[in-house]
Amino acid sequence: MNHHPSLHHRYSRGITLIEVMFACGIAMFGLLVVVALIPLGSNELRIGSQTDRMASLGRNAVQEFDIRGMRDPRQWIWNNKGGPVLNTAGSNATGANLSWFTGIVDNTARYRTEPQAYAIDPRFVTRHPNIRFPYAGKAQLSMPRLSLLTRNPTNPLANGLPLDQVTADHLFVARDDLMLLFPDDRTLLSSPNWGIGLRKRQYRGELSWMATVVPLNVAIGNQQNKPQFNDNYLLSIIVFSARNLSVEHAMSVDSTIANVAERATNINLVGGGYAGGEVKLIHPIPKNVTDKQKYAENVLKLQTSSWIMLSGRDNVKNPNRTKRHVRWYRVLNVGPARVQKNNATRFVTLQGADWELPNGKTQATIMEGVVGVFEKNIRLENSSLW
Repeated sequence: MNHHPSLHHRYSRGITLIEVMFACGIAMFGLLVVVALIPLGSNELRIGSQTDRMASLGRNAVQEFDIRGMRDPRQWIWNNKGGPVLNTAGSNATGANLSWFTGIVDNTARYRTEPQAYAIDPRFVTRHPNIRFPYAGKAQLSMPRLSLLTRNPTNPLANGLPLDQVTADHLFVARDDLMLLFPDDRTLLSSPNWGIGLRKRQYRGELSWMATVVPLNVAIGNQQNKPQFNDNYLLSIIVFSARNLSVEHAMSVDSTIANVAERATNINLVGGGYAGGEVKLIHPIPKNVTDKQKYAENVLKLQTSSWIMLSGRDNVKNPNRTKRHVRWYRVLNVGPARVQKNNATRFVTLQGADWELPNGKTQATIMEGVVGVFEKNIRLENSSLW
């Protein structure tokens, strides 16, 4: 049976223009996804490199603390002009006769017989002497900020000199981020930047560190009616990235609050302080602030993987039996900043050791640029014969 030729269906042997357009759209979408992943991958690579360098600097700083004799309180000074931190009464330098520097009152150094918490921060002290840590105007709890002694080059037998700014930066700044010079012809190798006249490899100095030493426990005995203290301390090495060493006290100005590198705030331990847990940061907003929401976001500015410090002290009438508590906590999660009844508030999730003090005796300190904290239990040198 013959079919009529007009009844046969004819199919084209190619693709239509619409199919080509759809294929191009899919390919373009894939290329855009790949292009979008390039900056994300670069950022992750930068974070990974910084984390690796931070870990190396933190471990080295713990060793530097011992190698350079920083466990000896006799090497600590409270300003760039000198002044002892550890004061011995009489010739018998035992724990019963030690006095610890607590601060300056009426231009006079004051001492107490109980162990104290200190911040060893020579880079800051060489720029701003006689300023406690933290320097925030709202800080109710603070500690002396110290520098270190170095040998007198002209007379080694004389009293030591405080670190100058160049030496402090050399000791407390990482020098592994070298500055390189790249030729116009990128097929050629880069060369080190030797500076002008110094003939020394130049580095950016992005990472730096400071330390806090806090008495772990105050064990008071009764030896000849004089207290004997335990000299076990908690050493915390705080690593910064691009640290801001300026001092800003204008805590009431909403437009410049972000420039304050050390900010103190109240805290509510929502989770009871177990392993850090969830907390609520609370900071009062001054009456002259125009944009309260912006002020709240700036004064409580935090980000994931940053660190904050909790500090407190037992409310005991006898100051010789007061225990100090200072611990650093890693920020796991940050909620939005809010304004509630003229207070800036923000919920934050912390990770760290259990916190023992209640809300009313605790203060939180936010520091800009902290990327890591390393802790180690140490025993001070020459603080006691026992």
